[in-house]
Amino acid sequence: MKKFSDLTLCDSRGKQSNIHIRVSGDDNGLHFSGDEGGSDVDDFWGDDDYEYWYDLDAGNAEKLLKLIGGEDNPENALKREFSGKGGLLKMTALCDQNNIKYSFNSYV
Repeated sequence: MKKFSDLTLCDSRGKQSNIHIRVSGDDNGLHFSGDEGGSDVDDFWGDDDYEYWYDLDAGNAEKLLKLIGGEDNPENALKREFSGKGGLLKMTALCDQNNIKYSFNSYV
């Protein structure tokens, strides 16, 4: 896979929450990272900073990119399919429906 880093999928700033989501890719796979902050996050988690990561190894990243037509240009396909606040929910749903494995980690 063509290496790329810090492709922004979401940069939403609001009165009560901020959401930032990025994706990077290399020969090891895809790495999605997000962080959310603000009063909405504090109300839900009891802390105003929430960070999370989704990782797909090379084989599963290849499956996802093929599914979304991103073999030749992963950046455009990822941005097209998974941009915005609900982008990672769409990504995980697509993976779950197609038996594409990913790992999830978070920190509050």
